Amino acid sequence: RTVKAARVKMLTNLTKRLNDLIWPDGAPREAWVDPTEEELHKARQEEIQAAADLRDKLAAAIPASLASLVGSSAADDAVVKLHDLLLCPVQLRSLAYTLFDLILVELFPELELTVGGLDHLVS
Repeated sequence: RTVKAARVKMLTNLTKRLNDLIWPDGAPREAWVDPTEEELHKARQEEIQAAADLRDKLAAAIPASLASLVGSSAADDAVVKLHDLLLCPVQLRSLAYTLFDLILVELFPELELTVGGLDHLVS
């Protein structure tokens, strides 16, 4: 009888957590309303401004010694390429999967044989 009560309590807790996940405020969310043209334009302008700010921050993060070593034009090109990489969902997903694979191999070395294609990342 206690095992059944424990299972019921566990299922109740899981159901409550699922409800909290789906309805954080205890009620269904409001229906989606399509944004107006003005809201879309404003959101696009904010995206463009955020991308420009990101590029400026990346450029400011390059140490002056590195910029003088490789040249300012090469440093600017590197900033543009890094910026494009950070804005590309496919590249970010690939990077995330590669990092996830590396973490898995570090945590579970026995997976090293099954997770292939990482030889170039091992020093």
